[in-house]
Amino acid sequence: AITLTSTSPPRRALAAAARHVKHAGHRPGLEIAPEQVTVDAASGLSLLRIDFPFATDAALREEYASFLGHIRVGKLLEDLDAAAGAIAYHHCGEADPLNSALTIVTASCDRIDLRRPEGATGGGIASDASLRLLGAVTWVGNSSMCVDMDVVRVDDAGRETDVVLSAGFTMVARTRAGDAAVTVPRLPAPTP
Repeated sequence: AITLTSTSPPRRALAAAARHVKHAGHRPGLEIAPEQVTVDAASGLSLLRIDFPFATDAALREEYASFLGHIRVGKLLEDLDAAAGAIAYHHCGEADPLNSALTIVTASCDRIDLRRPEGATGGGIASDASLRLLGAVTWVGNSSMCVDMDVVRVDDAGRETDVVLSAGFTMVARTRAGDAAVTVPRLPAPTP
């Protein structure tokens, strides 16, 4: 099990979610509190946003930084997987996954793209810039959902500047016993 001791906002959010979204295929301790996933009024999509204020939170920066001073991408990927699960549960209308009639598992991480931000030198994601994790269900099948996630760099004014990492996850809904697929809700039809 992973123990979260930091008191920074994203770590508190992830720790709070650990008490809510514990399901097969996910590491305990890295999930999202239900109130952090919202529904976009215009599109009807379940959206997630978590800020990682590395620029101002030295303890958080230390928790995520490698010995080279870059963000440990593996730690971000753990957070992305947990976030994808939380978004998928929210899309299925499950406010309390621990008492849910279904289980959502990660079927695959379909793609991970690391991007070098404009003007960056060297390798890796710099640990002195704040990041924001954004995600949403972007496609649904019968029992599967695609959850697309972006990690973007955020400037001092809170504006999103560059996408530094993108990933796509396929999540699958199963019965609690895991013996059958569960049909997931359709995405809302776009309006002109």
